[in-house]
Amino acid sequence: MKTRNDFPKFLTDNNCKIGIEIGSYRGNHAKYLLDNWQGYLYLVDVWKEMDESEYTVGNCKENPKESIVAVFDNLSGYEDRTTLIRGSSNNTDHLFPDEFFDFIYIDANHKYKYVLHDMKKWYPKLKTGGIFAGHDFIADYDINKADENGDVHVWLHNINTPEKIEYSGMFGVNKAVQDFCTAINKDFQVTDEYLATWYFKK
Repeated sequence: MKTRNDFPKFLTDNNCKIGIEIGSYRGNHAKYLLDNWQGYLYLVDVWKEMDESEYTVGNCKENPKESIVAVFDNLSGYEDRTTLIRGSSNNTDHLFPDEFFDFIYIDANHKYKYVLHDMKKWYPKLKTGGIFAGHDFIADYDINKADENGDVHVWLHNINTPEKIEYSGMFGVNKAVQDFCTAINKDFQVTDEYLATWYFKK
């Protein structure tokens, strides 16, 4: 894959029929998947306002009612191919048996300890041969600039006003993915973009 836009074709080429997105926010990526891939998608998100002690990203203060309305708008027409689960990634994995999903995409809390926790928690739910993936692997990540947990502060251009740069929170995806893959002796790949998608087969 060159960019995340290639993910639906990648899923199709790998015969992925059932997947889950851990962290869906407004459902924009979910809609793109469903528009370009023919499988069934579960979405997990808390859809609630959180303070910075829980979730240090720029959108944590957004009204959750606006986010859930956006999800419903984005998934309109896909009611028979989606299930929304309101809850944290930490306490919803028990809803599924092991080796249930063809792919799992992690895009929830981006701090190191949460990403690593989500990877450990959800990996058993993936079928052997399935695709394990996630978002926000940072192209210019520098471990020397990270804190003791591997998290770095990130500022990004606003989507609607690109000339405006906003604080986006703490990100530790790179170190979490590297540590997890080292522990299970797996190589991973990343797409060629600033906020890349990491991925590998189980």
